[in-house]
Amino acid sequence: SIRVVWGRVRALLSDQRGFLVLVFLTALGLRLFYTTRVMTNPDFLLTGPDGDAYDGLAWAMAHGTTDPRWSIPMFAPGYVRFLALLYRLFGRNYFAVCAVQSVIGALSCLVLYAVAKRLFGIRAARIASAFGVVNFLMVFSAAAIGHQAMDLFWTLLVMWCLLCYLDAPARW
Repeated sequence: SIRVVWGRVRALLSDQRGFLVLVFLTALGLRLFYTTRVMTNPDFLLTGPDGDAYDGLAWAMAHGTTDPRWSIPMFAPGYVRFLALLYRLFGRNYFAVCAVQSVIGALSCLVLYAVAKRLFGIRAARIASAFGVVNFLMVFSAAAIGHQAMDLFWTLLVMWCLLCYLDAPARW
């Protein structure tokens, strides 16, 4: 019955581990679903602002060749290397790239939870992570070829490390 199902949902949501699993799986599912929808567009690489440029640079790097665009100073070299590594592992498979970025985006929701819990408490952490799950910019970034998918994750991870340092500086 509905009461039994609702009782199980409430039990899952009241358990921190169950809540975080639900956040991760929902975030991953939304990002992968959106990726499959965006990839039906023949101009998929133009989804991100510099998608075609990152693609070309990473493809050249994955094959050990140079590309004249390396002289452009504003490209995120770490993202190009990340993309080149994925191309070496999976070939020029855009879905694999977006799937890895979707996992990173779902992990961002968990790190957001950890940071918000430390700073504002568990209720704020739950709300923040739930908003992170459905935040369109976070979902969109996972489905676009561009460094934006990594930016939030690394920023939150640095914040979390700094908060851990404040808790126990001797351990660091």
